[in-house]
Amino acid sequence: MNTIGNIGRGPGEYLPGSYSFIDPFSHRFYVYRNIIRDFIKYDYTGKYDYTGLFIGKAPIREENTTWGVVVFPNKRFLKIHVFAERPNVFPKDLSFCELVDENDNTIQKIPHAITQIPSNIDKPILSSA
Repeated sequence: MNTIGNIGRGPGEYLPGSYSFIDPFSHRFYVYRNIIRDFIKYDYTGKYDYTGLFIGKAPIREENTTWGVVVFPNKRFLKIHVFAERPNVFPKDLSFCELVDENDNTIQKIPHAITQIPSNIDKPILSSA
C-alpha cells in the first residue's frame, strides 16, 4: 500500500494513531484526525502521485464517540460509536451505530444499550434476609 498524506496538523495532514477507512465505491480515502477531531478525505483513483490528492475536510460530524466507520454503496456510512463506561458524561441519545449519508445526515440510529440502564442501578437488586 502507498502512503497517503503526511504527518502533521496542517491541511491534508494527520497525526499517528488516526484511524482511516476506504470508500471503494467513490475512490475516497478518509482519515479521522485524532486530537483535531475531524475527518479529511483524499482521492486515490491513481490519477495523482502516490500520496493521493487531498480533497479537504469531509462533512462527517466531529464526535468523540465515533469509533469506526463502515462504508456502504450509494454514499452511505455506518458510524460505530464507543462503549461508555460512565453514562453521565455521554448524551442520553447516544447511539450504538448510526447510518448516515455522504453529508452526515442521519438515516437511521440504533440506540446504545448504555442509554437503557435504569437510574437506580447502584441500588442492590436483592436484599439480604
